[in-house]
Amino acid sequence: MKTKHQFIGLFGVLLLGIGFLLFKLFEEKRLYFILSEVALLGLIILSSRIYKNIFQPIDLMQQGRDAIADEDFNVKYLKTGAKDMDELIAVYNEMIDKIRVERTFQQEQHYFLDRLIQALPVSILILDYDDNISEFNPKAERILGLTEKVIGKPLKKLDHPLVSTLTQLQENDPITIRTEGIKYYRCFANKFMHKGFPRKFVVIQELSGEILATEKKAYGKV
Repeated sequence: MKTKHQFIGLFGVLLLGIGFLLFKLFEEKRLYFILSEVALLGLIILSSRIYKNIFQPIDLMQQGRDAIADEDFNVKYLKTGAKDMDELIAVYNEMIDKIRVERTFQQEQHYFLDRLIQALPVSILILDYDDNISEFNPKAERILGLTEKVIGKPLKKLDHPLVSTLTQLQENDPITIRTEGIKYYRCFANKFMHKGFPRKFVVIQELSGEILATEKKAYGKV
């Protein structure tokens, strides 16, 4: 049973008891009985105001909690004219405005970073908290031959010559390797914070063109 229902039940029983006692006490004294009933009516009105002042803020907070749980940050409340209630409403509305602004900023930032990652000329693999593949960009899809089926799988399960190197990468320790004859790749790993926890990402930079240009220049000098 909710607290408000307990309050109503307790106060209702109390008022009925007072009314019965007043009736028995002033049963033969009509004037006193009428005056006592008027006083009892005033007590009921006062108790209803006390009930409203106590439980209306609680109801407001419960509604706000439900709105936040549903990620609805457009719900705001109008002032009622009661000082205490209006102060609570002002705090809630200010909090909702800040959450909405921060959420909009994060969404815009996430969209920008996502578009940037998709457009980068290097391969990027983003891992989840358990080091399973969470995202990858088109360049990684082309170099490693990835499909959507690898999402959620460990990095070591990929079928590619680079996998053994990628799984051994240390944070901020780039490694350059050569595969398939003349193809060179520079690989490195790093971490970023997401929801308060670190996540790993791997970058693969194709150096074949750069290496060939350097070698050609060296041969030209010879």
